[in-house]
Amino acid sequence: MQPKENPDETGLLLSKVATGDRDAFAALWEVFSDRLVVLGLRYLGSYEDGQDLAQETFLRIYRAAGKFDPAKGNGKTWIYTIARNIARDRLRRQRLRWIVGLDDLPTAIEDSMAGPERVTLDRDALSNSHAATLNLPDAQRMALLLSVVGDVQTSEIADIMGKSRGSVEQLIVRARRYLRAATKEDDDVAE
Repeated sequence: MQPKENPDETGLLLSKVATGDRDAFAALWEVFSDRLVVLGLRYLGSYEDGQDLAQETFLRIYRAAGKFDPAKGNGKTWIYTIARNIARDRLRRQRLRWIVGLDDLPTAIEDSMAGPERVTLDRDALSNSHAATLNLPDAQRMALLLSVVGDVQTSEIADIMGKSRGSVEQLIVRARRYLRAATKEDDDVAE
């Protein structure tokens, strides 16, 4: 079972991390690491990228926890803003490597993702939904993933992305509409 975070507690934990409290850091890891891995998997395209995103985010949290200011927002928003910035930078680098031919274009979900869920999920449906998610425009993908994977409220997503709440709501609506259409096409082809 995934622990739930409390925005006030997240800010308090960040303050403790700033003083070197390893238990506070471990508590943040317990709450956010899995969500960040899945965010990276869905946004960047591979499980390894998701793990890298989580690790890099926590490295930056550890180094910059003293810069967190609860007067400017809650801790959860601060953490996801760090993750969003890292993910966007990695995606830009990835795309440049694809454009210049240094890396192959990503394929469907990577076989390196381990776990019991992989055994029970239908590979084709998972692969198709993953591919459809990767085809979303960056802003729609990030807003949707923060909402679904990160369990982040629309107002917090607006803060993280530097957009209005209404703009974020539209991004999520458009993303869901696209995914519904994409998965419906896959269902129609399968029948």
